[in-house]
Amino acid sequence: MSTRQAFLAALDVQTPLARVTVIKAEGSTPREAGADMLITASDFVGTIGGGTLEFDVIDAARKLLTETEEIAWLRQVRDYPLGPSLNQCCGGFVSVLVERFTPTERERVGQSVTGLNRLARPVISGTEPIRVGMDIAAPDHVISKFDTADFAAIKDQDETWIIDRQLQPDFALYLYGAGHVGRQLVRILADANVEIVWIDIDAKRFPEAIPPNAQRVPAQEPWRMAAHAPEDAYHLVMTHSHALDLDICNAVLQRGAFGFLGLIGSKTKKARMVKRLRALGVAEDSLGRMVCPIGIDGITGKDPAIIAVSTAAQLMQVASKPA
Repeated sequence: MSTRQAFLAALDVQTPLARVTVIKAEGSTPREAGADMLITASDFVGTIGGGTLEFDVIDAARKLLTETEEIAWLRQVRDYPLGPSLNQCCGGFVSVLVERFTPTERERVGQSVTGLNRLARPVISGTEPIRVGMDIAAPDHVISKFDTADFAAIKDQDETWIIDRQLQPDFALYLYGAGHVGRQLVRILADANVEIVWIDIDAKRFPEAIPPNAQRVPAQEPWRMAAHAPEDAYHLVMTHSHALDLDICNAVLQRGAFGFLGLIGSKTKKARMVKRLRALGVAEDSLGRMVCPIGIDGITGKDPAIIAVSTAAQLMQVASKPA
C-alpha cells in the first residue's frame, strides 16, 4: 500500500496524525521530492529515507501532535543540510513539510479527497487544503502553476503551496496463477507501487486475504485477460497447467503490446514452449521477448519464496530501465 493510500484509509481514525512530505530535495538525498510518511504517537507508515534525518523528523512530528495551542491546520517546514550535522554522508539538502491532522481536520479532508483526487495545501498554518482532480475545479492560481503529471510546488503571492503527486503505479502486473510462487510474489509486492491483477481459473485458489494493491480475477479462460491489459503491462505466467501457460503466452505474444512477459519454468520448458508457439504463428522477434526461466541471474534456489524474491527483483530491474 502506498503512503497516500494509507493516508486515505486513515482519515476516519480518531487520533491525531502527522503527515511528512519532502518538498525540496537537492543534491544527493535519500528520497525524492514528494516522498512522504504518516506518523502517529506510536507508529509510522512510509519513509523519507531513514537514518538520522527520519529520526529527527519523526520526533518533530510527534511534538507537533502534542501541541496544545489552538491552531487550525498546523504546519511546519523543516530544512536539513545532510552531512556532518546529521551524521549522514549524503551531502544534499532536504526540506520537509510536517502537517498535523486532528480528528476534525481529518473528517473535513475525508469529505473532499478520494483516491482520484489530490490535496493542494499551503506550507503555512491556518489555511484549509483544497482538492485537485481531473473533474474538479480549483482556483486559477493552483491550476495554472503546477504540472498535473508530477509533484510540484506552486506560489500564490507570498504563500507556497504543494500538491500531491499523482498516484500512478510503477507498472501493472498481470499475474496468472495463484499457486505457491504467485502467493509469495503478491506478498512481497504488497507495499510496492504496483497494481496487481491476479488471475486464476478457480476463485478457491486465492488466499482469503490479499493486499490492497491486488485484485482477484477468477477466469475460466485466463488468456482472454491479456487483451484487456494496458499496452505496457507486465505479464507473469505461472499456472498449474502447461496448456494454460501456452495459451496465455500465445495471447500475450500475438497481441504484441506488453512491457514484460515472464514464464515460470526451466530452459527445457522454454524450448518446448517456443516450438509450440512458433507452430501457432508467433513471430521470431516476439518469441525472443519471452523470458524463461524467470528471476535474476545467480539465484538458483527452488523454494517458492526464493523464486518470488528473485522474480520481484527482476521486475524492478525492468521497471528501472530508461524508457
